[in-house]
Amino acid sequence: MKLSKREKNLLIGLGIVFLFWGYYHFIISPQLKNLGVKQKDKTYYENELVKAQTIIASEKEIDNKFTYMNNEIESLSKKYFPKIDQSRFIFLINELLEGTDLFIQNISFSTQRTEGIGDALVEAMSVTLPYEGEYSSLILFLERIREYSPKAIIKDVSIGINEKKLLSGTILLDFYSLPDLVEDVSSGYLFDSGEINPDPFYSFEDDFIMDDGYYGGFYREVELSNVRIGFDNPRVLIEGFDNKVLDFVPSHPSIKGETATNKNSKQGDSSLGLYYSFPPIQDTKHVHVVLNSGEGVIFKPPESIGLWVYSYDSTKHGINLGMKDKKGEKYDISLYDNIDWVGWKHLRADVPQDNSLYPVEIERIIVDIESVDDGKGTLLFDALEAFYIIDIPVTDDRSIGNHRLYDVRVGDTLGGISKAFYGDTLHQDIIKKYNGINSDSDLKPGKIIIIPNVRQESDDIQQEVIDSE
Repeated sequence: MKLSKREKNLLIGLGIVFLFWGYYHFIISPQLKNLGVKQKDKTYYENELVKAQTIIASEKEIDNKFTYMNNEIESLSKKYFPKIDQSRFIFLINELLEGTDLFIQNISFSTQRTEGIGDALVEAMSVTLPYEGEYSSLILFLERIREYSPKAIIKDVSIGINEKKLLSGTILLDFYSLPDLVEDVSSGYLFDSGEINPDPFYSFEDDFIMDDGYYGGFYREVELSNVRIGFDNPRVLIEGFDNKVLDFVPSHPSIKGETATNKNSKQGDSSLGLYYSFPPIQDTKHVHVVLNSGEGVIFKPPESIGLWVYSYDSTKHGINLGMKDKKGEKYDISLYDNIDWVGWKHLRADVPQDNSLYPVEIERIIVDIESVDDGKGTLLFDALEAFYIIDIPVTDDRSIGNHRLYDVRVGDTLGGISKAFYGDTLHQDIIKKYNGINSDSDLKPGKIIIIPNVRQESDDIQQEVIDSE
């Protein structure tokens, strides 16, 4: 069969169409797909290149951060110990004592505890060091503690004079540890030499000579960094007047007034403000500020009683304290005859020393007004205190020969204070008796209490310390 020219042209056209279809299907289409994949790969690797360039560009910043973090860790290592280790602390105390001639009777450790500093938690332990020695020896030892790194915090220093005329008392140190951050570089890092004295407790032979000028002059008070050491008569806070409003009782109904808290204070959060006015009457006028029953009790005779008074004007009024003894007899003690100052003034007065009168209760503060004219007055009262002279008792070798003063802190309990100072909870009654307090509720933060006849830890505890060496 012979194809016509038209049919031939149609077949040729169909062949060309199949040729182009096959070329597109088998050649062009796979290449287009491959091109799409390559474009995706190109985009991916371009992004990876940008990331790599960013990392390379931030390498200096990373190095700076790394250096900063290392510096922070190094700084922390100067402040904190790598771990709480009693034996290490004994070695440290041994090193710091070397050459000071300060005698440490024993070393007692508290239980390990956790404290929060900012957002961080640190491990802490307290160490109590009863000491005896000369003033220069004590100062040298405290200076060494202050300059040592990692830091041991001096929390409390008590100072007394024993029967040998040597300084004696206790030093309370706090050690802090950040075990997760501070590297423990070496167990022997405390010493410059390889020799360790097997006896960490030093003795002395020279007698301590003290004349009146030595004790009464420069050495009455010593400033050492943030540790303030003061030689002062122990005092007990009888009434702090914090956030209290007491009863106002006038001697004449025409005398008006009230009491209120005032933020201008010498101790604690506030003082007690007395605001009164009086008419022109001939009789001697009195204004009484009545203390709450049972809160102003003094159980043993103090050397004196003191009260801070703020005056806004020289009113010439007098200030007395109304007291009641054990037998129920009442009498007044004059603190000041006439108010002739402006501002704060500390008033002190002697009290009866007859033990048979005690316990004595301070019932009221009395303002005497002798003016025949009308007038008014404003006074602030704060920190009613009893001042004691502590006699140094003749004791055995395990006594520090001195009472202690303690500032009550938030959360303190009688049991905890007894445990801290005596090693047990059996001395709560003597603390209560000595300070005229009845329960834990009387332990107000900031209140200063006397810890009488502080003894050292038991032989068992002392043996544990020795064994830990």
